[in-house]
Amino acid sequence: MGGDAVSWQYVSLANVSDVFNGKTPSRDEQRKSGHPVLKIKDVNEFGMFKGEFESFVDNELVKKFENKTIVENDTLILNAAHNSDYVGNKQYRAEKSVVGVLPTGEWLIIRANQEKVCPLFLNYWLRASETRSKIKDVVKGIHLYPKDVARLQIPLPPLPEQKRIAAILDKADSLRRKRQQAMQLADEFLRAVFLDMFGDPMFNPKNIAVLSMPECFDITTGRLNSNASSETGKYPFFTCAKEVFAIDEYAFDQEALLLAGNNAQADYDVKHYKGKFNAYQRTYVLTLKNKNWSYPFYKFALEYQLQNLKRASKGTSTKYITMEIMGRTMLPAPDADKQNEFVKFFERYQRVNERNYKYFQESDYLFNSLSQKAFAGEL
Repeated sequence: MGGDAVSWQYVSLANVSDVFNGKTPSRDEQRKSGHPVLKIKDVNEFGMFKGEFESFVDNELVKKFENKTIVENDTLILNAAHNSDYVGNKQYRAEKSVVGVLPTGEWLIIRANQEKVCPLFLNYWLRASETRSKIKDVVKGIHLYPKDVARLQIPLPPLPEQKRIAAILDKADSLRRKRQQAMQLADEFLRAVFLDMFGDPMFNPKNIAVLSMPECFDITTGRLNSNASSETGKYPFFTCAKEVFAIDEYAFDQEALLLAGNNAQADYDVKHYKGKFNAYQRTYVLTLKNKNWSYPFYKFALEYQLQNLKRASKGTSTKYITMEIMGRTMLPAPDADKQNEFVKFFERYQRVNERNYKYFQESDYLFNSLSQKAFAGEL
């Protein structure tokens, strides 16, 4: 037992850190190569850098905004989205691989004054569930402003105590990250199997038949607004959100793939369902034209193409997929036996991933429990 929260000071973030937004380059300032820019989509749902950049600018622009470039252990928080529920949801602790990179304006950056606060202690406090709730409370509309975050009060034990607490939480967090990496490796293995069997449909090195999405599917959409859900509904209601909602009435009774048709970050999602359901008017309902084909196979084939769908998306504040884009999106069309052969790998992957996810949940629970104790002065 090292800390006594009663004796800790409570100070505003502004007293121990700098809080500011990144800089989004204009369309004219963006380049295909040069100095990298960190976008929201470059960080995955687990708060881990995906390993590559898609946007670049000239060095001259970076020099102009050098004070905004990323420093190791900065905490970055999503500060704007099309829906207030997403604002503040994504956090990222800057690694060495992104030091010096220019973050876009959708990132709010919190940079520790290391003479007053340990950067890791600050990061773990910002990630704690109670702090996340406080961050949500200061969201205005669909934006999170630096001045509001800067007013949040952080419990501050002496610096050596901060470092001790951060070291304990770091060990628990490393376990969570190993579970996350195991899930990522399983994903990469499945993609490797897919490429080995069918090749990239954009280049078709295996000379397998490829078809456009409209040739593979009958494509329609739901007819409802996204707020048509009901907490007591008995049927699934598919919207453009990752989660599935409920609704009182169904409009479809079939097997289908559900493709989210719009999203602020072009972070699209594919779901597979069989039975009665309903759908949002921007959710595409995809029905295979060939009854012998496999829905699990085409779910993965479509997920493989999501990055291309993101790049081709239309719109500015909200990205969306059009029929014209789907007409240019090609999918492999091997015979049913080949599809089923891949599905066997897919099912094995799902079993492994379910196991990994269970372990991740256990390590996540441990981390959250320790975090709660840490900031209550009980570690």
